[in-house]
Amino acid sequence: MNKDLNKNIFYFTILVISFIGGSFSFMFWNYLADFSKNIKAADAISIANTYIVFTTIIFVGFSVFLAIAGFIFTHQFSTTKEDQFSHLLRELGTQLKENEDDVGIKFISKSLENPDVKNYLSDKLNKKLDQLIKEKAYNLNKEQTIINGLSSSDHAKDQGG
Repeated sequence: MNKDLNKNIFYFTILVISFIGGSFSFMFWNYLADFSKNIKAADAISIANTYIVFTTIIFVGFSVFLAIAGFIFTHQFSTTKEDQFSHLLRELGTQLKENEDDVGIKFISKSLENPDVKNYLSDKLNKKLDQLIKEKAYNLNKEQTIINGLSSSDHAKDQGG
């Protein structure tokens, strides 16, 4: 606590000394160089032009600062959003494995309310069903060929024997 107080006093003292030094530097500069006697009409115009240029530079600098700050905030927001999304997916995965409060059933029910999910699931099931039917037909055809081969060999034995 005492360290923080000493640090704050130190910073405040530096701030006050800097302010006083800055104020005295302008007074000292005015005292050494008395410019007010040598000002001409053209000097006033150049001073106005310089003022316009410097204020423009300040506004542009401020605009650039705001643009950079906006970019940084947007980047932080998108990164945080991606982290939150991946965390939620991991948490959902663990809940689906543990099946707390029938999370899996609720998840499937909500998923099936989406027409894209219904179409995707229907396509996958149809493809799998077609594959199973083709495999079963192939196996049945193979078995029928074996049975026909056996029956023709039995028939040949009966006639020859």
